[in-house]
Amino acid sequence: MKTLLLVDADRAASAVARAVLAGSYSVYERAALDDALAFLSTDHVDLVLLDLAEPTLKGHANAVASVLASPCRPRVVGAADQPRPSLIVGAVKAGALSFVGKPYVAEDLVKAVREAAVALVAGVGDAGLAGESARYSVARPETKKDASRLLGSSPIMNSIRGSIQRFASCDEAVLILGETGTGKELAAQEIHARSSRKDKPFMPVDCAALPESLAESELFGTVKGAFTGSVSRMGLFEAAKGGTLFLDEVGELPLPVQAKLLRTLESRCGCRVGSVEQIRYDVRVVSATNAPVYEDPSRFRPELLNRLNTLVLKMPPLRARPEDIGELARQFLAGLDGRKSLHDDAIRSMEAWHWPGNVRELRNVIHRAAILSPESATIRAADIETQLGSSWGSMQRRLC
Repeated sequence: MKTLLLVDADRAASAVARAVLAGSYSVYERAALDDALAFLSTDHVDLVLLDLAEPTLKGHANAVASVLASPCRPRVVGAADQPRPSLIVGAVKAGALSFVGKPYVAEDLVKAVREAAVALVAGVGDAGLAGESARYSVARPETKKDASRLLGSSPIMNSIRGSIQRFASCDEAVLILGETGTGKELAAQEIHARSSRKDKPFMPVDCAALPESLAESELFGTVKGAFTGSVSRMGLFEAAKGGTLFLDEVGELPLPVQAKLLRTLESRCGCRVGSVEQIRYDVRVVSATNAPVYEDPSRFRPELLNRLNTLVLKMPPLRARPEDIGELARQFLAGLDGRKSLHDDAIRSMEAWHWPGNVRELRNVIHRAAILSPESATIRAADIETQLGSSWGSMQRRLC
């Protein structure tokens, strides 16, 4: 059996990763990078799941490089909570073979680790692959022709899947609207995976996490000397060549960057910061937001909105489709270790909750209940309420 080392100071996250991966790997854990490097110097490890948000890390690229330099030469999967594009690109350029966001989603974690494992068998991933030729995409979603990762059998979700299929058949810009946690990025991945661009990169960028001073260089790249400390590197528009660029929380982009993005979408061309050389972009733009972009023209340029919303997909909140909660909850639980099940009273209790965090909140609740509930094979309503804290039940009674 292959060995995998978790390097993460977050014990809850490590517990989820262990629960997901323990059936396929011999899993070891270390909370700090120094301890992990000491372990790697004496023990053989095939894969390392490396949390790049750990405060003790001295440079994300250096952390990846130091793991790759270990005697056993493991392959690295990077991880971070709401990672910045620069972090992802830096980790991949340093040699990480895949990347996964936190909190962990079982299927995304398994997919990222599987990509690195396949590369291990194929002999891919040595330091010589680092650089701009390395794979920049966080993931290339794989969707079978008749399958969908958007779960739910309610009429509203059947309608959403029909819209996604129609949107995937063309190359127009798509704007996905919805509350936080409704699955906007998953919908974007579905559109990409069913389109003619499915074999090219799917490049997500969290616009809310882009500092105003760096947003332009992250999207369009830089040339050496453009500003103090800058180096020549491609931006996300170039990195997504032939594929899909997903602008998550596009409503948070600074106004000056909105202006350049508008020009780029109109001309399909742009230039790196510090350069006048025009670069032709072959990329489809899918964007998403939970901000009221239609209501406040002082924060979001109406002309840019008209470029982004050729097609509009509205993701429903979970409270609008309570009949899907049981199916979603069981699927999230099955994606862990498969040893526990949900009692009907747990489902009924969850159906009564209004889920302000939507599907993401439901997923986290199920993961927490699976980890912290008693060893009994069945999770009851009391298990879920206990793990959410005593305030959950009283809040539920007030709001539902």
